[in-house]
Amino acid sequence: MYVVGVDVGGTNTVDNLLKIAPQVVATAKTVTSSDVFSGMLYALHQIINDIEVAAIMVGTTHFINALLQRRGLAKVCTIRLCGPTTHAIPPMTNWPQDLKETVDGLTALVSGGYFFDGSEISPLDEEEIRLIIRRALALGICTFCVCGIFSPCRMDQEERVGEIIREESTTAYITLTHEIAGLGLLERENASILNACLRPLAKQTIEALQASFPPDVPCFLTRNTGTLLSSEDSIRWPVFTFTSGSTNSMIGAAHLSGIKNGIVIDVGGTSMDIGVIVNGRPRQTHVNVQLIDDIRVNIAVPDTISLPLGGGTVIHVNEKEESVQVGPDSVAYRLDQEALSFGGQTITGTDIALAAGLATEIGHCSVKLSPFIVEQTLDYVKQSMIRCIERMKTNLEPVPVILCGGGSILVDINQSFPGVTQMVRTDHYAVCNAVGAALCSVSASIDAIIHLPPSSIDDGKQRKDVLDQLILKVHEKCEQNGACSNTIHLTDLEQIPLAYHPSEYTHRVQLTAIGQLDLDKFKRNEQEQRIQTFNTKIV
Repeated sequence: MYVVGVDVGGTNTVDNLLKIAPQVVATAKTVTSSDVFSGMLYALHQIINDIEVAAIMVGTTHFINALLQRRGLAKVCTIRLCGPTTHAIPPMTNWPQDLKETVDGLTALVSGGYFFDGSEISPLDEEEIRLIIRRALALGICTFCVCGIFSPCRMDQEERVGEIIREESTTAYITLTHEIAGLGLLERENASILNACLRPLAKQTIEALQASFPPDVPCFLTRNTGTLLSSEDSIRWPVFTFTSGSTNSMIGAAHLSGIKNGIVIDVGGTSMDIGVIVNGRPRQTHVNVQLIDDIRVNIAVPDTISLPLGGGTVIHVNEKEESVQVGPDSVAYRLDQEALSFGGQTITGTDIALAAGLATEIGHCSVKLSPFIVEQTLDYVKQSMIRCIERMKTNLEPVPVILCGGGSILVDINQSFPGVTQMVRTDHYAVCNAVGAALCSVSASIDAIIHLPPSSIDDGKQRKDVLDQLILKVHEKCEQNGACSNTIHLTDLEQIPLAYHPSEYTHRVQLTAIGQLDLDKFKRNEQEQRIQTFNTKIV
């Protein structure tokens, strides 16, 4: 039995075929097509042939690119349940004006919401909410974002508004913010609005993927945390896929190199991403996350530094002063048309690697460049890497560095780098991202505010019992999501005391568990959900 990992980047599309073992069996790489799908399907057909495939895992930047390009975005009706509070800072404050105008269909601040202790700010005025929903539908807006104050503590008001929207329109797209992120009103609301505006595009994209793949083969999208989203969940939560590319690369690099703790530098065609792996998985962050245009969100993403530097980066040359400027622009998927090595007129990072003798057999034209162009560009690459490695380290100890991505040919691994024990470029380095996609696991998370007695009471027995119950719940949730029960393990457990909560010993507890995908269990769960949905519609 085999699984296929796919990574659709801004420059290249990479497919690879893995045995369930896992072991890389075949790989294919092609330039990303302008319509995304044709290039991916071409690479996919190159490696599958008549092989029986159990699942296809896809990592893509398609949705974040849509936001960056302001393309395919839906108008959103944002309903904030807040009563008389938070009116000083309306939704989408500090968004770029052009993006706000593209996305903001209708915004309403209405009754509802909770204080941090779970007490009600004001009850829902359902008639008021229905009038807003009907007004939005009359304007042709069918995408809704519902944000309740402190909804991660109590989500019943958000869920009730979701039910009201569904009563008014059975085809509306509904995003409830407590399903997207935890505490932090503006960041959670921002992430949810970004998610909401992409829902119609996500449905169109996923359905196109499903129509292109064999009907009996499940398709998953990879998410920011290095875990999987089913097709249905990908339509509901496209925001969770935004930074999956760098996550996949780090997981693939750790697997192929056998190094579980260190720094991964993924150099693609357009960008260089530098991240840290801990026990074989990317180090995550929730702090000051800005996915696009300085819009702050509080969803988990890999802790990375990104630079506009890769194999497709344009090298600007000033012959008179014998100086170069590296990027920031890139030829992206036009590499095979515009690079010197392919008969074009643009000097790219790939041409520099060829001229320096760091790579061969790329393109069909020989590349000869002035020594100062090659030397200055390679020195810029090296110095950029040194600075980023130092920024990502948490102590002075030297660390191993794993290079991956097709653009890593720009790095001479025989050079010495300060603070680095070894510089490794693995086998299949050009397809680490697709390998990582194929290796992604299933996850589940719980974010709860609970009474958690200190360890000094009852020798910590009460505290242990409460935490054990939460751990059991997150394990059960992970298994329900399709994980193999004997592979599930806890990856994160954070306990944050809420000092100003009126109830004593109140904590916010966040847990995440992951496990390997059990395809048989996933298919059974998916079938049961479809039957349940069908029966609900009949009733």
